[in-house]
Amino acid sequence: MKNLRSASFLMALCFVAACKVGNGDFSGFDSGSGFDHDASTSNLHDAARPKDASAAHQDAGYEAVDAARPDGGSAFTAAAATNILAQGVCTALRECMSPDQLIAYQGAADCQSFVARQQADGELHWLADAVAAKRVVLTSSAAPRCQTDLQAYGCNVNSHRMPGSCKELITGQVALDGACSIDQECSGSTYCDKGASTETCPGACVAFQTSGLPCRASRECADGLECRDCTDAKVCSGKACLALLKQGDACETLNGQPTCPAGLICKGKPGSGTCETRSSVFVGKLGDACDVYGALCQVGLVCESTTGTAGKCAALASAGDACKRAKPSQCPNDQYCDAVNPGVAGVCQFLPTDGQACVRKTCAPDNVCIAASASDTIGTCHALTKAGAACVASAQCYSGTCDTNICVTPISCQL
Repeated sequence: MKNLRSASFLMALCFVAACKVGNGDFSGFDSGSGFDHDASTSNLHDAARPKDASAAHQDAGYEAVDAARPDGGSAFTAAAATNILAQGVCTALRECMSPDQLIAYQGAADCQSFVARQQADGELHWLADAVAAKRVVLTSSAAPRCQTDLQAYGCNVNSHRMPGSCKELITGQVALDGACSIDQECSGSTYCDKGASTETCPGACVAFQTSGLPCRASRECADGLECRDCTDAKVCSGKACLALLKQGDACETLNGQPTCPAGLICKGKPGSGTCETRSSVFVGKLGDACDVYGALCQVGLVCESTTGTAGKCAALASAGDACKRAKPSQCPNDQYCDAVNPGVAGVCQFLPTDGQACVRKTCAPDNVCIAASASDTIGTCHALTKAGAACVASAQCYSGTCDTNICVTPISCQL
């Protein structure tokens, strides 16, 4: 399902940033041909599409920050620090993705707005309180280095904890075993543990879990590890902190876990995929043969269906133009090709938005497809929603949590 997002922050960055579940998925869309939209490779176009404008984005409640003057000419605030992280993460992701790949990866039209909103509705919602209580110290002079160091991670920004320069920007003051409210209050290689099943107050700063140890979320794991289901009973059981998948590793090709890190993509037929580099997948030139489960086409082209999973590399279509089912979609980011079968001509139509029925479990950017029940095979599009607003499911919330039909932020302990 397109537009699903992880509720956790980046490995301190998907603990400071935002990413979407299944970002490495390269699989089919409608169990048949594998052509058209999916969670990771839809609309991987470049110059022919509108660019992500997040570097200069401003929105109510989110400060725009000049990287050269991180305090914006006034006191350096928690909101300013949050935006520094969002800018750095989005710049990193642009290093290895075209603008449209980034839109498909996040399910959002604007990277910085999306990341900043996830941060502001996540644990960083309480950053200003932590600063006021002197459990966190902000250092504006570290902002340029923090952004540079985040950018250097490229697509791996989603699998790393914050670099040292960013920990200088936001420095926790609570030592190991000390009482805490949020992760950012903890100093060194620790996080704020608030309990096994339900969050309790206060939490305690504890050491990151190492490889093979049990976990509930990736925020608990040491750098370079992620929390996922253990498949080797000799090593671990249940969910455990495990190394990220690397090139050549087996991967899921549908909606299951584990998936490949953002810099890799799961290539192959369902059940037999391997993590491969994007540069080794998107290789075909105009007119070359391509296949949904094999080699695809260079950025700016699509694998236009001919029959089954086979196709040929073709040019993009414009809004409202004739199109065919393709990998990625031949239509603009906010449209889809209404052709029913591979090789048959259709027309680019607008993707559904808030309140409309999903199309192939897909919605326009900044919306998520949610099924009303187990028997609902179509689903309805719902706009992504800030904390305090009404919701029908957690996937709709920037915070990642819908509680009694309201998007809520993580628990905060008033210490």
